[in-house]
Amino acid sequence: MPHRVSVRIVRLANFVTPSPAGYGRRSTLLARATWLPATEAVLVVPGARDSEELTPAGRVVSVKGIPVPWLGGYRVLLGRRRLARLLASLEPDHVEVSDQVTLR
Repeated sequence: MPHRVSVRIVRLANFVTPSPAGYGRRSTLLARATWLPATEAVLVVPGARDSEELTPAGRVVSVKGIPVPWLGGYRVLLGRRRLARLLASLEPDHVEVSDQVTLR
């Protein structure tokens, strides 16, 4: 079994704006991983569809979320079992949750 040297931090974030102008929170969450050497950042956010993107600051995994009416395109993660399976597959060393009320 190969040994993983880096620490994998998975950040779960609801309420990340879908517009490119509002990626401030998303960028901040990813940039935090660069503060620690040998850290791999994975950001899990709600999206219009399932997708994965590799950025210079880390991996962004979008999970198809439910649209929130009247909030300009915001989506939320509600599928707890699906999210639990995703977390298990990511094998995080540490999990950070941005909104404990909706992601408990």
